[in-house]
Amino acid sequence: MNTATQRLWEALCAAGVASGQAPPDTAPHSPWYVRAMLGVAGWIAAAFLFGFVGQALPWVVDSKLAALAVGALMIAAAYALFKVGVGRDFVGQFALAMSLAGQALAAIGVFGLFQRDAIAWAVIGAGEVVLAVLIPSFVHRAWSGYAAAMCAAVALVEGGAAVLAVGAVGAGAAWLWSRELAFAARTSVVRPIAYGLTLGMIQIQGDALFMQGLLRMLAEDRDQAAWAQPWVGEVVSGLVLVGAVAHLVASGGRLARRDATIALAAAVGFALLSLRAPGIATGVMLAALGFAAGNRVLAGVGIAALLFYLGAYYYTLQATLLAKSAVLAATGAALLAARWALTRWLFRGREDVRA
Repeated sequence: MNTATQRLWEALCAAGVASGQAPPDTAPHSPWYVRAMLGVAGWIAAAFLFGFVGQALPWVVDSKLAALAVGALMIAAAYALFKVGVGRDFVGQFALAMSLAGQALAAIGVFGLFQRDAIAWAVIGAGEVVLAVLIPSFVHRAWSGYAAAMCAAVALVEGGAAVLAVGAVGAGAAWLWSRELAFAARTSVVRPIAYGLTLGMIQIQGDALFMQGLLRMLAEDRDQAAWAQPWVGEVVSGLVLVGAVAHLVASGGRLARRDATIALAAAVGFALLSLRAPGIATGVMLAALGFAAGNRVLAGVGIAALLFYLGAYYYTLQATLLAKSAVLAATGAALLAARWALTRWLFRGREDVRA
């Protein structure tokens, strides 16, 4: 521990904020943009590695058991590299490429073992969840969270319940973000997985809103259940929003009953607006969770997603301009009313917020 950090720890102990021995120094983390670049490079390397295996060892790809076994061995080797190569960017990139190639081979084997695609996608998604917990890499965990979200969505599409994809993935993301403090000791595991689920949810919501993309094309080729109407998915997303806000209100502890009622009423209002303008519940939920946790990245993603969904709704052709203008005006009024209520009651006396 350097001198400045030691003095800071002593000051915290003197103020009664901390006690005991100073925590050990941790290895510096690479900036997020460096990790993102490594992730993209890892995916490209994984494509080349997978192509090499397919060309040099075609019998591996042709046999479902061989593909599953070799894929599992490659993932195990990647896990070992991640464990011994902590802080080494090159080793981490190579391990990421090996793991992604191994996942592709394992997926081929899983599809060969199961006749129903919905079950195969569900099994692959469960495997991604296991990898997200086990492999100690931020980029890999974020990717596994994203892959698990997309696998769950495709499994629901194959099972005839495509409209539930946004709500199901959103529920998982909301649960992780709202329980982040409870998993404080496992933040390095929970946070990247939550980011991956969030990115997957945003993409799934975008596919549903624009009625195009991979999930939409799959849904058109599959028979969906008679009850699987678009409004059902928005109801589920609205319930996830209300549930997330209710959890935040219950865990807050210091909110008065009136403030809690206002928060829940606002959540219900946005859920109802989302029935007409899909995506509002998703964006508001992410912004609320980010604000509650003090996570500016998550709050910014939620606000950007909300603006994107509102803009996309305005340019869709499912309603007249008059109807869409009315929905957007009601949404803006609801947002302004929520801000007024917050500054009027919840943040009373705080000039920095009221300004």
